[in-house]
Amino acid sequence: GVLALSVPAGPWQLAPEQEQLLETGASLVAIALERVHYIQVAQEVQVQIESERLRNSLLGALSHDLRTPLTALVGLADSLVLGGRLPAEEEELAQAIREEALRTSALVHNLLDMARLQSGPVALRKEWQPLEEVLGAALQARANQLARHPVRVELAPDLPLLELDAVLMERVFSNLLENA
Repeated sequence: GVLALSVPAGPWQLAPEQEQLLETGASLVAIALERVHYIQVAQEVQVQIESERLRNSLLGALSHDLRTPLTALVGLADSLVLGGRLPAEEEELAQAIREEALRTSALVHNLLDMARLQSGPVALRKEWQPLEEVLGAALQARANQLARHPVRVELAPDLPLLELDAVLMERVFSNLLENA
């Protein structure tokens, strides 16, 4: 901000001491305003840090509270299917429960990964990889969901190795396949 004081010429002319006093007062007001601004910025940063801490705590608790029952659902569905005593229709339902529990578990895992990516710098483990292997891993991870959908992959035969984080890139392809 700018503070300006204009005194017209004439009987209201300021003496040099008065002018110095006004300049000093204006400087003090500027310093006070600047301090208020920095206090506001510091408070906003503190609120942001606290919000991030609470979000991470919530995600950690949510992750644990969701993963445990999802793992139990997968195990129970597996035991129903492996028991071999179910009629075909009920076995199909148990298999569907298993697949949906695995899918939900993967979504929770992705949610936590996204939270980690947003919460700070990520250390990428970049290595030279053939793209077809990374894409193949993504296709394998989504094999059950893609079983009824034809997928055609066309990669150039002379495609060079790419420097990338294979795990994160496989997740990108896997998410794209699931969304498609």
